[in-house]
Amino acid sequence: MLNNKNTEKTIPKKKQTPNKKIAEKNNRIRRLLYSFIIAFIFWFFIKSEDTYSVTTKIPLVARNLQEQKTYKEEVPESITVTLKGSGRAFIWLQFFDNFYEDYKAVLDLSLIADEYNFELDQYYKNNPEKIVLPSSLDLEFVDYVQLKEFLL
Repeated sequence: MLNNKNTEKTIPKKKQTPNKKIAEKNNRIRRLLYSFIIAFIFWFFIKSEDTYSVTTKIPLVARNLQEQKTYKEEVPESITVTLKGSGRAFIWLQFFDNFYEDYKAVLDLSLIADEYNFELDQYYKNNPEKIVLPSSLDLEFVDYVQLKEFLL
């Protein structure tokens, strides 16, 4: 009988140099990192399609004040409103709000005859078209948040 152990030739395993081990480990880490980045990008695009309600400040523009009238109080520069829209629309609005001329709340003062106490929450509930939002973004006015009023 032959002994199988003696007849088999053992092939020595190649020893990896430390540089190859480090390079292989770095490649595994790099592939894992790329996988997480790609997964995050997919997750971000999917979640940005969801609909959100966001409370944000919007510039306030007072228009059509008659020449003989003056403001008794300073008109605020901005108001706080709740808007509804896709996550992408809010991202665009956050980064490029200064470039949208049609992003404002309009306060029409043309029909004011005497001293008038503006209740902004009621004004914008009755006139939601006075909240002007960029037409390129799919946003919708939901509610006026601050319960501020001022005199004219």
